[in-house]
Amino acid sequence: MGVSINRHKILGTKKGSYITAPFNLAYSNLYSVEFDGSDDYLVRTGVVPSVGAGDFSVSFWVYRIADSGADEYIMFSDAASDWKIYIKGSNDRMQFESADFNDVASQTVATGAWEHWVLTIDRGNKSIWYKNGSAIDQKTISGTTNYSDTPVAFTIGRDNGSTYNFNGRLDEVSIWESALSASNVTALYNSGDPTDVKAESFAGSLIHWWRMGDPSGQASHPTISDAKGTLHLTMTNMTDTDINTNVP
Repeated sequence: MGVSINRHKILGTKKGSYITAPFNLAYSNLYSVEFDGSDDYLVRTGVVPSVGAGDFSVSFWVYRIADSGADEYIMFSDAASDWKIYIKGSNDRMQFESADFNDVASQTVATGAWEHWVLTIDRGNKSIWYKNGSAIDQKTISGTTNYSDTPVAFTIGRDNGSTYNFNGRLDEVSIWESALSASNVTALYNSGDPTDVKAESFAGSLIHWWRMGDPSGQASHPTISDAKGTLHLTMTNMTDTDINTNVP
């Protein structure tokens, strides 16, 4: 669990009493968002992630509660040329699909366990899927379509329709305007303990970061704020209890 607790440090003693000063508040990961597989989703209309026609990466922690047997969308960027990441119902593998190319991961998504997934996209070169810090496959790709042109909506937990709902929990979702390196992904995985992505040496390419309830917990409802950009999302068909304390 990614938790750094704010306590006091001892500076010394005076007449038998401790003299203390508080540590600076540090990063903590205490909450995730749970989707019911029926109609729960996060949405922002009229805006999509600002990845444009360049390289980008997507990182997220996922806990699949149950296998519906159908496609389950993690996120969907709906624009003139859209892209999406979802669990393929026919094989339980993570898949990226866009106007330029598709990339299906070679390994399946577990049920009942937290996993860290990253997709890096080096436009005109290759895409790489990572699972729990390790590269599991790569694909030669081409195309420089502008994925941010004529934005319609961005959703997490469902497509921009009324089907393909995700049944599970998501945490620490981030998008980067670069193809992260293997060492960058290792740092994000951090041996299974989510980390403060803003504090990483490569954080200059971070463009969106949804903490999924942190730091305010259920008081965040109905807004899941973008801790890096301004693409704040609205919890739809959800209550404050969908922000829970089951985290990686």
